[in-house]
Amino acid sequence: LSSLEKIKKERIRFFSLLSNMEGLRAIPSEANYIMVEIINGKKATEITKKLLSEYNILVKDLSMKIKGGEYLRLAVRNTEDNNRLLIALKEVL
Repeated sequence: LSSLEKIKKERIRFFSLLSNMEGLRAIPSEANYIMVEIINGKKATEITKKLLSEYNILVKDLSMKIKGGEYLRLAVRNTEDNNRLLIALKEVL
C-alpha cells in the first residue's frame, strides 16, 4: 500500500473507533486529522493538558477557534499511536 492509502485506511478505522467512544462526537474528515466535539461536559483545554502531562500525547485544542463548543483536532497517525491516543482518551473522558 502507498502511504496515502495507509493513511486513508487508518483514518477510516480511527474515525470508526472515535465515533463509538462515549463523550465524543467525531466529525468526518478527508484530511490527515479528525475533529472531535467533547459532549460530556468536560473542557477541551483540560483534556489537552491532561493528555500532554500524563500521557505525553499532543492534541490541538480548538475551543478558542470555534465558539460555543469544546473541540479537539486529532492527527491521524499510525495504528500504534492512534491506539495509544484512544486508550488515553477513554481514561481522560
